[in-house]
Amino acid sequence: MADDDDGLKARLKPKHGEQIMNKNQSKGSTKEFSGKAKEVTGKVVGDKKMESKGKAKKHAGKLQKGVGDTQEKVKRATS
Repeated sequence: MADDDDGLKARLKPKHGEQIMNKNQSKGSTKEFSGKAKEVTGKVVGDKKMESKGKAKKHAGKLQKGVGDTQEKVKRATS
């Protein structure tokens, strides 16, 4: 079983100089997560303003993550 785990780790480990996520993907995911948390908190406590701010932040995060995804696709296509 340990041999299987080592093989999997080797395949998932990024190559030297390769990033797992670019900055926009990382920041977008973080923003999306915190926006969702704020949205749910607003729903639970009945604060419509907090809920809508959370939704806006969540969508901004999705957009930023999408930009990062596109950057990665272009990077891979040109290399």
